[in-house]
Amino acid sequence: MEVSVSKVNDGVELARKAGDSVSSIREAAENAARDVDDITHAIQEQSLAARDIAQRIEKIAQGTEENTLASTQTAESAKQMAELSKQLDELAARFRIA
Repeated sequence: MEVSVSKVNDGVELARKAGDSVSSIREAAENAARDVDDITHAIQEQSLAARDIAQRIEKIAQGTEENTLASTQTAESAKQMAELSKQLDELAARFRIA
C-alpha cells in the first residue's frame, strides 16, 4: 500500500511538473506571438517609411531633371546672347562717329 501511495504521489508530482512545463511553454509561446506581432508592426512602419522616402527621392530626381533642362536652355540662351552681342559689335564697328 505504501508503495502504491508513493507511486501515486510521484505521479501527482510529475503531473504538477508537466502542468508547470505546459504553462511555461504556453507563456513563452504567447510572448513569442506578441514579439512577432511587434516585429510585423515595425516592418509595416518601415515599409511605409521606405515608400515615402522613395517617393521623395523620385520628386528630387524629377526636380534635378527639370533643373538640368533649365540649365541647358539657359546655357543655350547665353550662347545666343553672346553671338548677338558679337554681331552687334561688328555692326557698330561699321559706323564712324564724326
